[in-house]
Amino acid sequence: MKILLLTSLFPNKEDPTLCTWNLCRAMELSKFGHTVEIIAPIGLTPPKRYVFPIPKFKEIISYIKKNNNIQEKEIIEGLVVHHPKWYWLPRRWFWKNEVELLHLFAGVKIKTIVQNLNPDLILCSYMNPFCTYSKYIKTYLDVPIACYLEGSDILVEPEQYPGYSKIENIINSNINNVICTSKSMKVFVDKHRNLSNTLLIEDGFDTKLFFFRENPNDRNRILSVGELLYVKGHDILLKALALLNNRYKLSIIGGGIEKENLVNDAKKYHVLDYVTFLGLIDHKDVSTSINQCNVFCMPSRSEGQCIAALEALACGRPVVAANLGGFSDYIIDGFNGFLFEPESAESLAFFIEKAFKTNWNYKAIADSVKTKFGWENRASFIRGFSD
Repeated sequence: MKILLLTSLFPNKEDPTLCTWNLCRAMELSKFGHTVEIIAPIGLTPPKRYVFPIPKFKEIISYIKKNNNIQEKEIIEGLVVHHPKWYWLPRRWFWKNEVELLHLFAGVKIKTIVQNLNPDLILCSYMNPFCTYSKYIKTYLDVPIACYLEGSDILVEPEQYPGYSKIENIINSNINNVICTSKSMKVFVDKHRNLSNTLLIEDGFDTKLFFFRENPNDRNRILSVGELLYVKGHDILLKALALLNNRYKLSIIGGGIEKENLVNDAKKYHVLDYVTFLGLIDHKDVSTSINQCNVFCMPSRSEGQCIAALEALACGRPVVAANLGGFSDYIIDGFNGFLFEPESAESLAFFIEKAFKTNWNYKAIADSVKTKFGWENRASFIRGFSD
């Protein structure tokens, strides 16, 4: 079977750790004998902070140059990945029209790639504009299309930007199955969004990279992994670190537009000497970093199924996470972590301290997620859907 994945959430040579869960999805499908190709459009519109309130021309030029340097076609882990370029406009006004912008700038190249592969199934990741792009594909190829809802695309953006009803109609008219990646997401979608044909396929982790090695020693180290965006809540974690009177050291893996703001927050809270921003590292090295920490922390403001938290659990590390999204599906207070009150640095600090004082069964933590959330199991569900 030939399968095409359409998403911008995919690694590339400039950002090898970007949304590696889609890479895992594609690789596992390939291992089952499917031919898998990816269309991962690259946006050339610079972040808002580079443009307003005063344009930062050096940063704008650097951003566009970096993204333009990404090849139109590259091979990642044996998979063919296409990178058509496109521009978007501020989502505050143009979110509902983003799919038209993707089609305007990249539609011809996407059509050529689709027709050359002639896939038996198309998987789209992220609701708009990639799942909604199904309306264009359906005009020239009659093929089943399924879409992955990833988190903020369905939980946050419909409330944040106008035009959700248009997007909903496009998906209901053109998508065969809407895949929710966590139990809590499916409950929310079925209750609050009028999307048809929803099903649950929970995300997983790579069991070959993330597994239990040894109990952590007395390092007093916290680790957080995630793109440096406001929605990931790293500013809450920095404030919590200050409330803990600098008794612990924090490392953060990830890159993103909030880096400068987070450094300033660390200075403001007088914790900069206790924080290490590791930036973008190879996904294979994330496991090493997890095994060097005592407690893993996810202070997100919104989350679907957090793969990074599952990877930490697979290594036997307790997770302190916000009580929202998919975290409650697999974090059991006192057994493999704690859930804190979202947005509350005080609550987060309390449970970080409690996590360091708890006598964990690290091997049991790892075993609890290995059989249920390994990518092999997830891919078998996807294979069954695609057959």
